[in-house]
Amino acid sequence: MDVQSTFLNAPLQEEISQGIIENKETQEIQLNKVLCGLKKASLVWYKHLSKWLITSSFECSITDPCVFWRKNKFPIWIYIHVDDLSIFGPNIEDFKQEIKKYFDMKDLSKDHSLLGIKINHLSDGFSLDQEHYIRWLAEKYKIKDLIPSNTPLKPHLQLSTSSNKEHEQFNKFHLSRFLKKPGLQHWNAYADLGNNPVDQRSVSGFTISVNSHLISWKSKKKTDHISFNNRSQYKALRDAAKETTWLINIINKIQLTSSSLEPLLLNDNKGATDLALCDANHSGFKTKHMDIKFHFIRELPKNGNMLLKHVPTTSMNADFLTKSLGKTILIRSLQFHNLLKKNVCSLHVPRKGDVKM
Repeated sequence: MDVQSTFLNAPLQEEISQGIIENKETQEIQLNKVLCGLKKASLVWYKHLSKWLITSSFECSITDPCVFWRKNKFPIWIYIHVDDLSIFGPNIEDFKQEIKKYFDMKDLSKDHSLLGIKINHLSDGFSLDQEHYIRWLAEKYKIKDLIPSNTPLKPHLQLSTSSNKEHEQFNKFHLSRFLKKPGLQHWNAYADLGNNPVDQRSVSGFTISVNSHLISWKSKKKTDHISFNNRSQYKALRDAAKETTWLINIINKIQLTSSSLEPLLLNDNKGATDLALCDANHSGFKTKHMDIKFHFIRELPKNGNMLLKHVPTTSMNADFLTKSLGKTILIRSLQFHNLLKKNVCSLHVPRKGDVKM
């Protein structure tokens, strides 16, 4: 549902004057309502709406203040984004009529998009995608007629084994000569430069799934230097655990499931897993140089809030966020996250007219 004249619904609690020019004379008017453009317009509107929701027996999530829910015979969940309300529940028509008595609302029926994500309503649920955004980007950068590839990057492609600045300077100079009409080899070279071998910083990533559905993911280049791989994985475990804890708090608090979720954190580096599970007294010498904030991961399994388990690299389905993978491994990872149908053997089947010379 969409709120009409959103900010005009919220009363202004302080005196704010707005200057206007009329007949070449500057005059001031006193604002009684919040106007779009005021720095605190969104905040005042949020407080006004949340106050009404709370008086209507709704609870506000501490971990995400834009999420509200009400548990009764017909539970309702609401997600707020400025003037847009996404309402979920088995019977929401009564609530729509209730909120229309206090706010001028436009009923958009079913949500078909949310923050740039397309919502496809199915008979047994719904699916989310950004296909329209990908097509828009392809048209914007004039690549929609190029031959699609099964993988974003060719695995193990190395432009050069040298990482000194002089050689890097030559690479930039050499590649810049082909900016006008780059070919396939030049694209491959640029792709490898994205790994930035100069600073030797690693890339970590994680995915979080609930009932085999991907709900969160992250891929980020490390900002600090790590001397050993298990230290890098140890910090990546901490990042994944923080995000998982936040999501678990939301899901359990708003009671989306009948029972509390018990998260299982998988990692393919045995050294990092052992480091997170071992007693601090036995690993202090190895980790005393590390910041205390990274040891947050140790408290979770100790308190029974999360399980940690080591898995072989061949079973790590988040690797596509940290490195280039071959076609077979990439398809397996996408199928694991329900991003690709199980019976699909190729990421793309060229159609007639796809290839243009």
